[in-house]
Amino acid sequence: MKPSGADVPVGPDPRFGRSVRLWMRAYPRRWRAARGAELEGLLVDLAAPGSRRLDARAVVDLVRGGWATRWREHPPLGRWLLYRCLDRRLPERYRPWAADDIDGFWYVLRVNLAGLSLVLPFLVTLELVGGEPLLPPVSFLWVLLATNLLSMAVWPEGRRRQARVRQLAPRLGEPLVEGSLVPAAVPGSRASARSVLPWAVGLLTVVAATSVVSAFVAPKVLHVVLDPDHPGAWQNVVGPIGGYRGVGVVVLVCALLLGLLGGVLTGRRLDRLVDRCPEQPHRYLRRISTQGVVVTAVWSGAALALGWFEVTGRLVLGAGIALGALSLVLLPGAWIALRFCQGPRAADLADRDVWHIAMRGTAPGVARPVATLAPLAGPVPDGAVQGLRLHDDPPWPATG
Repeated sequence: MKPSGADVPVGPDPRFGRSVRLWMRAYPRRWRAARGAELEGLLVDLAAPGSRRLDARAVVDLVRGGWATRWREHPPLGRWLLYRCLDRRLPERYRPWAADDIDGFWYVLRVNLAGLSLVLPFLVTLELVGGEPLLPPVSFLWVLLATNLLSMAVWPEGRRRQARVRQLAPRLGEPLVEGSLVPAAVPGSRASARSVLPWAVGLLTVVAATSVVSAFVAPKVLHVVLDPDHPGAWQNVVGPIGGYRGVGVVVLVCALLLGLLGGVLTGRRLDRLVDRCPEQPHRYLRRISTQGVVVTAVWSGAALALGWFEVTGRLVLGAGIALGALSLVLLPGAWIALRFCQGPRAADLADRDVWHIAMRGTAPGVARPVATLAPLAGPVPDGAVQGLRLHDDPPWPATG
């Protein structure tokens, strides 16, 4: 039996568009923004009724065309190396490529890996001449991976903003057209104290609890032993913790007492100065970013890992006590600030405002706008030129 007209698909399946957009990622970001909708519509029109995905031949053609476009617009090897490793400015014709690179998700990771690549020749040379590496190769790779993944969550937008000003802003004397990126001051964003403080208190609690457990359970400590054969010389020896356990506990107790005193002082300062905080016309408050949450989780995991290493005897007790003492000094103040910021008087406080009030005992100043690049809108007079001068531009011409 032939299917009825109502059962015959009249066009491609909605999943076909998702397949097209997936393989179209082979093209540069700016190309997709300009022509992606047109190409997708063309492929949808040419697709057979009921198609769910691109066929293999179309996928190969699409990927080949995308990578050919990327290669054609890519800077030459020499200029690319200077840009990637030494942050040298690219010529004007490669600015669209640089804009795509800076806006990419992996930009910060690419920059960090390029910087670390400059260290690799030194490490290889050290290994060849018989030097002792600081870390075994496998451990070095793990540390390299962890630090780079962490760097993607630490101030990524700030790194991108600096790179945009460095690479994309027109230089002195370059003609302006509508849409040119020019320096502009815009309101900056700050994380609200209400959203940041719960995560801060949680992190400090994890570090403090881990340190207390390590102080009572860790079996090893570093002993300083005098060398009987060489008067005045000593050496460090790993041994049983013995009476040093009490020293660690005393350090943590003193840190807690100091933290309680600081917490009382923080509460009084917040109650006295919160109503004196000025209006902030150049900023807006937001919730804690995903990067902030990731950083907090990573540091919490690192503290737990350090405590586990100390408790199992793989590391000597020491670093955990130092971090625990610092967290116990800050924890009471952070907890009191969290309770205070849950009230109506602290609705407009940012995390930096609370830190400023707690540490300095004065009201914070007015935040400055953030320097960034924005497209030039409106008509541009003939012969208009950009007046931004960077550190490696020629001197300003003499006037008068």
